[in-house]
Amino acid sequence: MGSYVDTTGTEHGLMISGGKVTNIDDPSGVSTICFAINSTNHIVGDYFDTSGNPHGFEYSAGKFTDIPGPSEALSSDASGINDAGEIAGDFFSSTDRTHHGFVLKAGKYKQLDPPGSTNTFGGGLNTAGLVAFFWVDAKGYVQSSLYNGKKFTSIDVPGAASTYAQAVNTAGDIVFFVFDPYGVEHAALKKGNAYFIFDDPKGSQAAATGINDSNLIVGFYTPTGTKLAQPFKGTE
Repeated sequence: MGSYVDTTGTEHGLMISGGKVTNIDDPSGVSTICFAINSTNHIVGDYFDTSGNPHGFEYSAGKFTDIPGPSEALSSDASGINDAGEIAGDFFSSTDRTHHGFVLKAGKYKQLDPPGSTNTFGGGLNTAGLVAFFWVDAKGYVQSSLYNGKKFTSIDVPGAASTYAQAVNTAGDIVFFVFDPYGVEHAALKKGNAYFIFDDPKGSQAAATGINDSNLIVGFYTPTGTKLAQPFKGTE
């Protein structure tokens, strides 16, 4: 799953299965992007209203369900879903005008903000309920944390200036995109206690955005000589 932009500049969500492309366009929005899928083909993502504000949704078998966030949310993002149907994301609050992470479980939202965060953004979660988020500290640096239901653990990629956690699989492997001190974007993987930074050899500005339980990683990069990002896939 993912998204594409058509010739009019409109973004559409999509799912590719068995070589067949299916559009996933939430009828409530003017554009749609898909972020995550679980093993039963439940998809989460955002649709955008006419003002450009995102609103989270869940899609399954042709049906769209809004993921609006808690009652104080002005906008929301649904960025991860596991096989238990738990959903991770974030919302923009009307009370303090900042972003907060959340996990939606059994119809109830739990707000998640790592200590020191001024804005928290959704990432992914696995079947065990481990949630990977990225967040902004008081100095404006982007960091990432893993939440296990009780505490937050730093998962910043060593040597990176900014770390954006994107997804986590059942084994606890996590993929990211990071920016080095020179502002260059790279894909990254945390496997156990080891971190790996990598780039697609055909270009630059790589990002890893998903990893499954077979250790297949997907993401995107910019091919040499162009300014347009292209998707990639590979094994860790």
